[in-house]
Amino acid sequence: MKRTRTDTRRANGSCHRVYSGIAVVDAGTGKCLTAYEVSRVKMRRFSAEEVRRLSAKHLDKAGAYAVQEQDDAFVEKIEGDYFTVVGLPLRKLKELLKKFGVALDIKKLSPSTPHCVH
Repeated sequence: MKRTRTDTRRANGSCHRVYSGIAVVDAGTGKCLTAYEVSRVKMRRFSAEEVRRLSAKHLDKAGAYAVQEQDDAFVEKIEGDYFTVVGLPLRKLKELLKKFGVALDIKKLSPSTPHCVH
């Protein structure tokens, strides 16, 4: 918990980059493609009480926060792909899948039900 609190305190009002990598492998041929995406995140300022509350809630999160948590207003601004910050760079995934002949309609994608068109 101490580490999470330190990470949360350090992020307070700061800007940082989030790197999210992906690999797509064709199990039949062994062909493998990899890529990564970078987004810039501006954190809002939060009080000492918010640091205590939020750090206790996010012990299992890389970077001590989760942008997808609706009730946690950690992030002031994202420059780049929101899904890169969540942990799955959808635009890169779409690019890689296209090289395997698979179309991914990311406009229709929701967090719980991805839709793929082959």
